[in-house]
Amino acid sequence: MKTIIYIISILLMSLTNMYGQSEPPTPPSTPTTSKHSKKNKSSTSIHIDDTNYSYFSTTDSDEDFKIKAKFDEGKSSKIKSYLMEELGRENLVISGNKYVWEYTYDGDIAYEVRLDKGSLRIDVDKELASSGIENKMKTIGKNIKNYTSGSNEKRDKERLKREADRKLREADRLKREAERLKREAERLEREAKRKAGNR
Repeated sequence: MKTIIYIISILLMSLTNMYGQSEPPTPPSTPTTSKHSKKNKSSTSIHIDDTNYSYFSTTDSDEDFKIKAKFDEGKSSKIKSYLMEELGRENLVISGNKYVWEYTYDGDIAYEVRLDKGSLRIDVDKELASSGIENKMKTIGKNIKNYTSGSNEKRDKERLKREADRKLREADRLKREAERLKREAERLEREAKRKAGNR
C-alpha cells in the first residue's frame, strides 16, 4: 500500500513540474513594413561677391541642374548677347526686358533659360535633356559666373603676381635666417676652440 501511494505521489509531482515549466504560447509577431526611398544625390554651390554685387547658386542633382544668379543690371546686355550667340533665337520668347529660351519634349520642359535685368535662371531636366545640352548649360553657367563675379585673366595674373611676391619675400626671410644660423654656428665653434685652448 505504501508503495502505491509513493508511486502516485511521484506521478503527481512529475505532472505538476511539467505543467509548471510549460511556456505560454508566443504571440504572433507584428508584420513589419520597410520603405525604400530613391536616393537623389544633390550638390549646391553658392558664390557671393560683395565687390561686384553678384550672387550665383548652382544645384546639381540626379534629376536636374539649376542655376540662380543675381548681378549688376549693367551686365545684363552682354549676358543677353552671349546667350543669343549660344542659344540662338530658336525657342526664344521676348517680353519687354525678359528673354526666355524654352525647349519642350512631348509637352514637358527639357530646359528653360530666363534672363531679366540683373537676374538669370537656368533649369535643366536631366531625364529629358541630352547630356550635350546639360554640359552646354553648365559651360554657359560657368562663363556667366566668371563674368558677373569679375573673374578674368587680368585678375588671375594679378593674383599670381601677388603670390609670387609673397613667396619671394618668404625666400628672402629664410635666406636671412640661414645666414644668422650660420653666424651663430661659427661663433659657437670659435667659443669651443677658445675654451679648448684655455685648458
